[in-house]
Amino acid sequence: MSQPDWIKNRLIVWLFPLSLALSGLFLPPWRPAVWPLALFWAGGLCLGNALRCGRVHCTFTGPLYLLTGLAALAKVLARIIHEYDTTAQP
Repeated sequence: MSQPDWIKNRLIVWLFPLSLALSGLFLPPWRPAVWPLALFWAGGLCLGNALRCGRVHCTFTGPLYLLTGLAALAKVLARIIHEYDTTAQP
């Protein structure tokens, strides 16, 4: 027997990654910090929801959010490494 969907029961939990994504959209300096966090949060919730109630949509979007979060994090880390390399050289 499947358990209830997290979208209906815990809407406030889903509003957190949405608010992070919107804040990154409207505040570009914060975008590298908040978008990976929002994508990882939403991906974890989707995977949890897929395991909990068997929702097919979340089975596909959960890993997609996590992969997108990894891509965003890799871009942030590449930018940090590039800035470190350019400031470390005389």
